[in-house]
Amino acid sequence: MKKIIFLILILAISACSGDKKKNKVSGRDNISQTPNLNPIYPTTGGNSGTSFEALLQNNPCKNGMARITPPVLASTSFNNSNSRTSLRGPYNQNLLGGGNESSAYVGLSYFNDLIYITQVTNGSQVLGHNIRVSFCPYTSQYGAPLFVQGRDIRNFQSPNPIVLDQDRGCGIGLVDAAVSTTVDIGPFNLYNAASGIPTTFFKPTCNGSY
Repeated sequence: MKKIIFLILILAISACSGDKKKNKVSGRDNISQTPNLNPIYPTTGGNSGTSFEALLQNNPCKNGMARITPPVLASTSFNNSNSRTSLRGPYNQNLLGGGNESSAYVGLSYFNDLIYITQVTNGSQVLGHNIRVSFCPYTSQYGAPLFVQGRDIRNFQSPNPIVLDQDRGCGIGLVDAAVSTTVDIGPFNLYNAASGIPTTFFKPTCNGSY
């Protein structure tokens, strides 16, 4: 009798461990539409309206939900693959220190995910670029909670060059193209971990014009 009960317990545990679901992804990265950027221009001195925090506040998620915190952090060092306006990696999963951040660039996805890139300098020397990515909650058409508060989002990568535009007509530099950047997501409830979840960031308009 004890052997039968033990066998039933083993089968029950096996069944529970097999309930993990796959994170099916479809349609999130194949939507092409130029988003509109809403920078805040202060009338007097004080905090810049084109800071990362101000841009997040003034460009809410399209679905009306709160942004996922904290943002995903990454950086890339200045090398033969990278220039002041084109980033090709490799990407580290932390911010560069030892310098000052300036020359900010911003891009938005169709869902108003926001990528914010700053140039890191030490005097006249360019050390590299810091990257901050703020995601909006997203559930796939199959019901998988890909981006949700409490789920680990990490390992920012970009298989394509990230092109930066120094034209500051919107009061800030713009990300001309960041096509199919990817992140990995950790396990969440009944869903397995998944890698290579894509997001494309577009060059936004500013009040309808660049």
